[in-house]
Amino acid sequence: LAAVSHAVAATATKAADEPRTFTLEDFKGRRDSELERLRKLQDRGIDLTEQSLTAVGIAAPGTSRVDGKAARELQSLSDGQVVLDLTKAAEDIFPAVEPGATFSRFGLGSTGAAQASTARDVRPPALQAVAAHLRTLLALESEAHFRPSGASGDGVDLHQTRQMECVASAMRQASDAPLLWQEMTALLLAASSGALDALPLEQAKESLSGGSRSPLLLHLREAAPGALQKIAKEPQLSQTAIRELEVGIRLYVKLKQADVI
Repeated sequence: LAAVSHAVAATATKAADEPRTFTLEDFKGRRDSELERLRKLQDRGIDLTEQSLTAVGIAAPGTSRVDGKAARELQSLSDGQVVLDLTKAAEDIFPAVEPGATFSRFGLGSTGAAQASTARDVRPPALQAVAAHLRTLLALESEAHFRPSGASGDGVDLHQTRQMECVASAMRQASDAPLLWQEMTALLLAASSGALDALPLEQAKESLSGGSRSPLLLHLREAAPGALQKIAKEPQLSQTAIRELEVGIRLYVKLKQADVI
């Protein structure tokens, strides 16, 4: 929306006359998604002028053609939703979201036909690689009560449940302790790989929780700073970075088992 406000200001200086301002009534019959976006613009104090409509990719009444890079970028940013789970919140289970219904396509929009086939995921490749299947696995955990009991795969299922509980713990961070993306990558790797399996579950979850103040991350900053730096700088997650991270996590587990930390 900052881009929208900038576009409106830039074009307004060139206009000799006051631009026409539309109302929601002028858009009667439009798609619900368009109407919702228009309401959000109004809620933020942005007039529905031809300039602002062009910036968000909505055709003004009486026209049909809309162009502009800002329209595609803004649409990309708004393609997503977070579905909250009141039951989880009541049970003090956080993040209290429904993974199966929550999604985002942040940064995946195209800037033109020539780039239509080019991937534009703005997440760092290392984080993409680690988080690729976590949403699906977290969603499956919501249906864990449908698993048949006594099946030969019980051990695998229980191990997956443990890993997903660890992943959820890694995503818990206080507002004053945000994680850098490379730090989140390291914590998600530790949580989903089973590297903390030697620790009791509650101890493993406690090690991962706390955002930038999580015990495991504090240890890695001291014991394996090179691994975090490699994750941040390398275009892809290298085996060298993974090995260094693994050594740091193993040391942490041993120290926890010996009650040293």
